[in-house]
Amino acid sequence: MTGNLANNTNCINITTSNVTLNCASFNISGTGAATGAGINITGARNVTIANCLVQNFEENIYLQNTNSSFVINTTSKNSTSASLAGIYATASSNNTFNNITVSGSAGA
Repeated sequence: MTGNLANNTNCINITTSNVTLNCASFNISGTGAATGAGINITGARNVTIANCLVQNFEENIYLQNTNSSFVINTTSKNSTSASLAGIYATASSNNTFNNITVSGSAGA
C-alpha cells in the first residue's frame, strides 16, 4: 500500500491465491459503525497479510475457506462485532499468525 484506506464495508477483498498485501504500516480504517471486514480473504491459499493496522470494522481481518496463509506483523484494533474477535478465521486451516496485536475488540 502507498497510503491509508477508509471504508464503511469490506475494504479489501482477496479471493484469489498467491497474493501478498504489504500495508507498509499504513492504516485500513472503518468508521466504527462499519459492517464487514477491513481485509476479507475468502476461498484463497497462500495469502500473506503483512505490516497492517486494521481498525474499526465489524471484523478487522476475516478469513473464510482460506488455507496455508500468513498474517504477520499486524495490529487489529477496535473491532465492533459483539461476538467475533478482531481477527476471525472460519473453515480455514494451516494458517500462520505471527507477531499479532489485538486490542479493544468487542468480542472475545
